[in-house]
Amino acid sequence: MKKIIFLLLISFMGAIGQDNAGELTLDQCVRMALSANTTILQNRLNVRQSEIAVNGAASALLPTASLSSSAATSKSDGAGSAWASDWRLSASINQSLYQPGLYTGISLAKLNQETTRLTVEESKSQIITAVHRLYFQILTSRDLITVYRENLLNSDQNLEKIRYMYQVGAKTESDVLKAEVQRGDIQSSLLSEEQNLRALKRDMDILLGRTPTGEFALAPVATDNLDIPEWSVARQLVLEKNWSYQAVKKNIQAQTLSVKMAKESYLPSLSGSYGYSKGGDFDGYTSPAGHSLSIRASLDLFDGLRKHRTIQLEQVARERLALELQEKERQLTQDLLSVYQNIETLNQLIALNEKTVRSAQRDLQLVSERYAMGGSTILDQTTAQAALIRTQTELVRVQYYRKIAEAQVKQMLALL
Repeated sequence: MKKIIFLLLISFMGAIGQDNAGELTLDQCVRMALSANTTILQNRLNVRQSEIAVNGAASALLPTASLSSSAATSKSDGAGSAWASDWRLSASINQSLYQPGLYTGISLAKLNQETTRLTVEESKSQIITAVHRLYFQILTSRDLITVYRENLLNSDQNLEKIRYMYQVGAKTESDVLKAEVQRGDIQSSLLSEEQNLRALKRDMDILLGRTPTGEFALAPVATDNLDIPEWSVARQLVLEKNWSYQAVKKNIQAQTLSVKMAKESYLPSLSGSYGYSKGGDFDGYTSPAGHSLSIRASLDLFDGLRKHRTIQLEQVARERLALELQEKERQLTQDLLSVYQNIETLNQLIALNEKTVRSAQRDLQLVSERYAMGGSTILDQTTAQAALIRTQTELVRVQYYRKIAEAQVKQMLALL
């Protein structure tokens, strides 16, 4: 029998080791989400399209070449006429030397490519932030379950003591009933939190691109330290690093090029071409080769003010983007300041709750001792235990709220 118990114990310890080894870390979850998220995959295709667009704009600098050949036979109705056959071969090369928007269009395509890449990075940072938030929510729920289970165990032990004292006449039935109600409240909170944990895990599965079963464990993270810059540094970094802000700046640069392209429409087009031709007949005669070289310039003199209206529309679009950039700067600064102030408040709450938890633990201990000796009521004891649970759960929540706020700061500063 001892041998069987020993083998069962070894198997149990091995299973625990396997579970710990199978825990997903935060970095692993991030990598899984980025590799499976369809939004990221679609944005990568957008980057590929922008690369093709750049190549397409640059191809306008290349010459075009054509080759043609023909053969014909003819005969007139005159007396003594016979069938005559000839052939011709010609080739030409055309080069656009300048046309309105040619070179500016290439620069514009490159800017659009950079903007697309910034959009991809912004999407990635949003996905990473979502993983961080859900990861910390799961850890919050898991720690809350631990708090409820510990208090439920203490409540069970306390209930057994009260029942015993009731049996020997030291306590009343009302004391037993109140202790049972207290235990039921704790168990109800435990069941609700377990259900919440299952839902959060299913959400994480979906975010990671997996079938939502919730059959996984997460590695713990330290909550006592934050890795974010000082406010003065962050205030400067947010305008230098934030993906969405940089994307708006790129859009303004692109719109400036669009205005330039609209103005270039007043300029002439210039192109050059070279042609080569040779012909002959099938009786052996070959005509001398012909060569041609030409340069062509064209200019639209009047188009009903269409170009002028286009310039005005492009300028208005640029002004709108400039206003959007100003609003974006104000909003980013406000959001960043709000998160930093929230972190400062959470720092104070954590320090307060850590002290409150210690006080609540000591208070429950003293009240329980007095209750055992008849110096306090069951209501005093249940109130002290409820206060302890409240302070413990609040401490767990604010600790992970601060980690979520840390992820928000890093997302805004492009540090994720």
